[in-house]
Amino acid sequence: MYAPAIYAPLQEQEKDKSWHHLKQLNDVIGIAWCIMGDFNEMLQNSKKNGGTQLNASKVLKLNDFLAYNKGCDANV
Repeated sequence: MYAPAIYAPLQEQEKDKSWHHLKQLNDVIGIAWCIMGDFNEMLQNSKKNGGTQLNASKVLKLNDFLAYNKGCDANV
């Protein structure tokens, strides 16, 4: 099993490139794999501790990434 780690960039354009690269990696690997790290995104406002509300488009991007890769949020 592969177990890459990530610390996602904060800049939106760079983050989009990271999602795309990881999707391509998933297509190439072809077996079960686990990715751990800090994606610098959240799926639920209830997990936030202060600050501004979550951006719906960013939540959707992370959801789409997880769905594409048949992934899940381990913090759920």
